[in-house]
Amino acid sequence: MSIYGDWIESWERKLTLRDRRRRVFPFEWGLDWLESSQLVFATPTPSLLDRNNRARCRIWYSTGSKGAVVVLPQWNAAADSHVILCRMLSKLGITAVRMTLPYHEERAPEGMERADFLVGPNIGRTLHGTRQAVLETLQVVGWLREQGYEKIGVMGTSLGSCVAYLAFSHSDDIDTGVFNHVSAHFADVVWTGLSTRYVRWALEGNISLEELRDCWAPLSPWFFIERLRQYPRPHLMITARYDLTFLPRLSDLVFSGYGEQGLGCDRVELPCGHYTMAHFPFNVLDGWHICKFLHRRLV
Repeated sequence: MSIYGDWIESWERKLTLRDRRRRVFPFEWGLDWLESSQLVFATPTPSLLDRNNRARCRIWYSTGSKGAVVVLPQWNAAADSHVILCRMLSKLGITAVRMTLPYHEERAPEGMERADFLVGPNIGRTLHGTRQAVLETLQVVGWLREQGYEKIGVMGTSLGSCVAYLAFSHSDDIDTGVFNHVSAHFADVVWTGLSTRYVRWALEGNISLEELRDCWAPLSPWFFIERLRQYPRPHLMITARYDLTFLPRLSDLVFSGYGEQGLGCDRVELPCGHYTMAHFPFNVLDGWHICKFLHRRLV
């Protein structure tokens, strides 16, 4: 090495060491970056919050698959919610599209950690946000058809179950569905549910349950059960025996409505509650029932 070369290298090292912001990150395989793609599109029904007007999905492709499912997580779901389920479905031969609900994750208002803009004491915003989620679901279903998928399902948990059911009952383009937690009325879950009690505190004294039920009727599966007579398709409903959010009597009302309409569905009741369904061993049982049903219908 020449004197000049030594001088340049010495200078290079000094310049490099000037940056004190460098960090050593832990080793990771980063497989989640390789197996998941992004789908971003403008919402068909914009809200007053710009951040919320870009619908976002993550996709786990299954090579050669002709079946796909739109996965709708629960209210206040974290970014990693339902990711394991999506990976399992992909390995079973089903392309899984996990949709971010309105006002969640990147769609949330700046500085807001919970998705209180989607379900809250603002009657109109709750109506708009839930309808937004339903229309986005239908838009993803249409996109999947354009991609060549022949069998398409929806799967939702808690609030996501309600959204999935509304989409399912309004579109015969959806071949099957799994509804994880079941309630006849949207308003009753908010009014009586353990996880929404603080929303009720803001509602009480301003509106009665009966009035709230009327206001949120467009969000309630009860009023759309009859539509399934026009488009009878196989679907699975999963309930929890000790659910303190989707009370069992609200689930039973749905099944009584099915009886009145002469409709049938697959039904599973797990011996747990609303939140405990997400913990071992109930999460394994829940996932097994979901995957088994969807594999039978979409592969």
